[in-house]
Amino acid sequence: MTNNLEHKLNPDEYRTILQGIELIDISLKDSKTFVNKDILQPNDLEINIKDQSSYEVGKDGLVIMVQQYSIDARKPKSKTRYFQATTTYLVRLKSEQPITKDFFDIYKEVSLPLNTWPFFREFIYSMTSRMNIPHVTLPLLKR
Repeated sequence: MTNNLEHKLNPDEYRTILQGIELIDISLKDSKTFVNKDILQPNDLEINIKDQSSYEVGKDGLVIMVQQYSIDARKPKSKTRYFQATTTYLVRLKSEQPITKDFFDIYKEVSLPLNTWPFFREFIYSMTSRMNIPHVTLPLLKR
């Protein structure tokens, strides 16, 4: 996952905007999963997780943030994928102050994952169980 915290907004400015934000809801926009039943279930998995995010301000002043996670699990050093999943979450917020790119650049690295990662962890745990493969427990998010 990305983590680059060099930004133009100072901590006090960030905190002021953050205090004026109210969460409306978090919802799953879409998901896609795949398990390769043509290969033997690996004893050990190499897991690669990527994320990306964006935001837009709606006409009604609502801020919609999009957080996508992708997981790719394979036997170590294998080119054959065993399990894959992609999820996209929508986070709707109200903000007393305008959400700027400088604010979002920090928010997407710190606060947005803290809000969406638990949903992704639960999704992966649940889906792997439903696919009748050993459930995958993703690590805690440490930032």
